[in-house]
Amino acid sequence: MGEHFESGEQKTLINTFILGGKMAVSEKLTLDVKVPYVVVTGDLANTSGVGDISISASRRLKSAPGFNLVMTLGTRLKTNDSDKTEDGRPLPMAFQTSLGTNDILAGLTATWIDWHFSLGYQHPFTRNNNGFLRNTWPDNPEAQEYFESSHFKRGDDVALRVEKKFRKDRFDIFVGVLGLYRIEKDEIIREGVREKLANSAAPTININGSIIYRLSPKINLRATYGNPIVWRKSRADGLERVFSFTSGLEIRL
Repeated sequence: MGEHFESGEQKTLINTFILGGKMAVSEKLTLDVKVPYVVVTGDLANTSGVGDISISASRRLKSAPGFNLVMTLGTRLKTNDSDKTEDGRPLPMAFQTSLGTNDILAGLTATWIDWHFSLGYQHPFTRNNNGFLRNTWPDNPEAQEYFESSHFKRGDDVALRVEKKFRKDRFDIFVGVLGLYRIEKDEIIREGVREKLANSAAPTININGSIIYRLSPKINLRATYGNPIVWRKSRADGLERVFSFTSGLEIRL
């Protein structure tokens, strides 16, 4: 279980409470399920609801002294159509508790001594049912600052994470970089016409740091901080984060 506290587009505040667990199916296979509850506070509205549910299976492909290679396959299941409104007017993606699409995810993670390398891919199916265009809020200057996202279709993403682990007594400290690249342009529909969003197929680079404190052999406390150093200019998916802080409790049964 854990909590994410983040600052997003136009200083929206996002609190995400996550309940999840991992289960070892066999010596090499692990299942992972995460169910989030999302609370968003901002200048246009306050919204909340169950977020997208993540389910994944990880299988160890190779294990040797100081080295592990793990493959992960999973899905992200939408819990609504990203169509939340305020006073009958559609809200931007920054206020939605779901991305509004079902996604497939795949990844490879290699651990070599104290180095961690992860490569991931995410593909969303179809488009969501968001309806936000700035002209739906003509009398609101704050709404004019948000990215338009009517019937939003998100491009595929690839991700690369590199982390170094440092050990000190009961502490494990991770420092790393996460690079995300949207390999195709996002798309919206405006007045029945499909519109590719300029500058949406581009990289985002984040720096991250984590601390794990081992309370006992079966109980860990975790804290993570991250913020971007390179941004995509077009961020209509509502995933813009100025910073992200996560705290959590891990219990092994």
